[in-house]
Amino acid sequence: MDHNDDLSRSSLSASLNHQLSDIHYHMRISIPNIDRLSFALYDPETDQLKTYADSSPHGSELNQYSVALSDLPTLKSCAESGETRVVNNIAERFSKNTHHTQWLIERGFHSSVAVPVYSQHHFIGMLFINSHKEDFFTDVIVSALAEFVDTLLISIISEYELVHNLLDSTKNRNLSAPRHWSAGTCHRERMWRFTQVIAKEVAAQYQLSDEEIENITQFSRYHDIGKISVPYSTLTSSDTLTVAQRREIDQHIEHGVEIIDQIIEQLKSPNHHCVHLLKDIVAYHHEFLDGSGYPYGLSGEQIPICARIITVANIFDALTSHHPHKQARSIPYALLDLEKMVFDGKLDGYCVNALREHQDELEEIIRQYPGTDPCQSNAH
Repeated sequence: MDHNDDLSRSSLSASLNHQLSDIHYHMRISIPNIDRLSFALYDPETDQLKTYADSSPHGSELNQYSVALSDLPTLKSCAESGETRVVNNIAERFSKNTHHTQWLIERGFHSSVAVPVYSQHHFIGMLFINSHKEDFFTDVIVSALAEFVDTLLISIISEYELVHNLLDSTKNRNLSAPRHWSAGTCHRERMWRFTQVIAKEVAAQYQLSDEEIENITQFSRYHDIGKISVPYSTLTSSDTLTVAQRREIDQHIEHGVEIIDQIIEQLKSPNHHCVHLLKDIVAYHHEFLDGSGYPYGLSGEQIPICARIITVANIFDALTSHHPHKQARSIPYALLDLEKMVFDGKLDGYCVNALREHQDELEEIIRQYPGTDPCQSNAH
């Protein structure tokens, strides 16, 4: 129908959470007892199905929950067959021992439709439609849902493909400088893990959705894309940098923004929440809350939370990893340095506290993705 076509076009600039809320509103006009829409993203590397977007008002949605698809036999079967699953009595059908089932029952959800979602023939996640009424999803209701499901799938797949086009395009630009790319492998892996630790911990404070946490974490790998414009010899120099070399490094922000703008233009300039997240991360991850950062001298609330998260993760990584001119600091000493920067008004205190709360996890990340010890390098 025409109203669904208009809806799908007008909503694409919003986050998927907002799109689900918008579509949910229109669905309830035709089918009043539809009480929740949600999308769980599938990660094939870990086999985890994890919460991503939800039409529920902020604070009442299921957050930061994941489960192995292999532990969900009926959903796994749906993912493999492409068939929709209909459950009309959740309490009777599923074990109440799982967190997800308990959450649904506690909030009065009794019926559910699960629709597997695919991009380029690959399973990417599951769309859920819930109702508070038992035995609600009759054949007639499921048939009536069809046109809305089509609109929902357009929104979900469009965002998924846009995010991955951004990631692939950014990675390809990095690969154009193979020595830079190779040298930064462990840094990228540490960064996205540190970023995830911080983003999850500050989510409640800054009202970050699982969608935003996922996108910020994924984009964190490419915050320094502008450094491909800096000579490799400058980035790896063990000598004191000249003024000109320092200027080259500082200018990586502007070069990074130019690269991202080029990528966005190549993707036909999509106006979408995730595009702005990526650009904010690249542009503002060297800004400080007191206005002393670069290149724009932003301060306080002018700096988006996504960039504040990346700033803390990046400085923590710089302090705890080896460099040509210095060895890594221990985690406790690095945290002391970060806390001094919080005291000086430069860093977000909630982001720094997030790292302090997860020191064992940080230690494991550093152990798994170590940098090169400069003492060992010099010995050879």
